[in-house]
Amino acid sequence: NEPGYQRQACLSTMASGPVRALARRLSLFSGPPKPQYPSHVPLSPVQKGIMAAASAFGALIDPTRDDLIANLGETTGYFALRSMRDRMRNDEVGRLILRERPRVNSKVLDMAALAALPHNTLGWTFQNFFTANEGIDPDSRKQVRFVDDEELAYVAQRYREIHDFTHAILGMSAISVQAEIIVKWFELLQTGLPMCALSALVGPIRLPANEKRDLALTYIPWAVRTAPRAHFLMTVYFERHLTEDIDDVRRRLNIELPPPLKS
Repeated sequence: NEPGYQRQACLSTMASGPVRALARRLSLFSGPPKPQYPSHVPLSPVQKGIMAAASAFGALIDPTRDDLIANLGETTGYFALRSMRDRMRNDEVGRLILRERPRVNSKVLDMAALAALPHNTLGWTFQNFFTANEGIDPDSRKQVRFVDDEELAYVAQRYREIHDFTHAILGMSAISVQAEIIVKWFELLQTGLPMCALSALVGPIRLPANEKRDLALTYIPWAVRTAPRAHFLMTVYFERHLTEDIDDVRRRLNIELPPPLKS
């Protein structure tokens, strides 16, 4: 059937040689659980272990492989996602988001209308993030596939789709390895997601010495100070604040901007 085919195809791209042979001997591709939502590709615990290990190894070799990082997040993030979901349930706006399940994409957001907003608004800053960084857009976030619980799958999707709002709120408007690591440190301290830990801890290996020094002395301390006391961004209905002054939004969320990155 289709989910079984997708599952086998996904694992086949991640595992080869001895790993694939072992998987066949263990009959890992038989008896798939029933899918819980349209994009769901159910995996057994052993299959998830193989997927997680292969994704982590691949991401260490090539940190730009966002597909591997996404797979890693979905196969290792159960406890963090459950904690995030519980925090959303304990917040009035978080409960509304879980109930309404808004999506962040070009079908919902009119990017041309956001571009016409005053430059000090959240909406203009958000759309300008895509204008300033070629190759990404609101539709570039991958669909969650490997989270078994349907509600947790939405939590994972919401986290993924508000990532660019996080960039905007934190003033990280230019895509760079350093900027992404700083955002991942903030997200790690807010969400506890293992994939954020991998990016935050391993990503700096690729940085030049001066950026490693700035990260260690300035930006990690900023994240440690700011993320825990800031409003939990998973409980922010960003779409309802697009016309508001972004500095006002930051103040309400208790966001202290980091020092500007050196160009």
